[in-house]
Amino acid sequence: MSWLGSFGKMLIICSIAFALVQSGLAYNIIDAVRYQDLGEIDLSGVVTNIFSPSESTTITPVYFPTVTTIKNPTPSPTPTEAGYYDRKYAWNYKGTTWTYSISVPKSTYNYYRNLDHTSRDYAKYISDGGSRKYLSGLATKFRDGGSTKGYSDSENVMNVIAFVQSLPYTSDSVTTGHDEYPRYPIETLVDNGGDCEDTALLTAGILREMGYGVVLLGLPGHMAVGVKGGQGVTGTYYLYNGVKYYYLETTGNGWDIGEVPDAHRNSKAKIIPV
Repeated sequence: MSWLGSFGKMLIICSIAFALVQSGLAYNIIDAVRYQDLGEIDLSGVVTNIFSPSESTTITPVYFPTVTTIKNPTPSPTPTEAGYYDRKYAWNYKGTTWTYSISVPKSTYNYYRNLDHTSRDYAKYISDGGSRKYLSGLATKFRDGGSTKGYSDSENVMNVIAFVQSLPYTSDSVTTGHDEYPRYPIETLVDNGGDCEDTALLTAGILREMGYGVVLLGLPGHMAVGVKGGQGVTGTYYLYNGVKYYYLETTGNGWDIGEVPDAHRNSKAKIIPV
């Protein structure tokens, strides 16, 4: 009977250890300080500098556990899956109709569909090598197009927003059968849309590839993007590590930098570094 007692003690120790480990699996989401600014824009953000403080502020950290599940082995793309998903996008910005086309192998799309989507480590969704390949292509389109048109940094950002806002809004429960299903950017592009979480990830990924400093803004029941501002952007910004990140709405149409929808105007945001 002594081995049973030892086994019971081991179970208790393992349970305590698991609880301690689980409580440590939290990602640091910082309460942001919300301001109104009334200056002129110069978006000169550089990703490597977005966490360098430029002015003093006090920020209170908020921690909560990441959703965890038992994961199946990560599937690999199946070479025998034939065919491509061809997508063409068209949107308008400053009187110009812009277009962009992609072809995504079905094997690549199915690979990402079969990955785990319960993680709230949002950075991984836009840092994955496969995602960055397509995000980089879009970033080149916006950089080259903006250069040809003589766009400023703020106009380049707004062209990206015009593209993303042109994508249809689709809820996770309808399109995936899940209440919460963060899409990889490849999925959002092939699915031709998503919810606020998906379009925020897509926007942040494109802007980051273009060299702009970005964070995700978590609001109650909503997600948006914060873009690092220069010398005074008109509108709402959130202060994080001494840097101003201006609100970008990725759903609906016509939202400008720093413009917050009425439903979220008085909401407190949590900043999620990506």
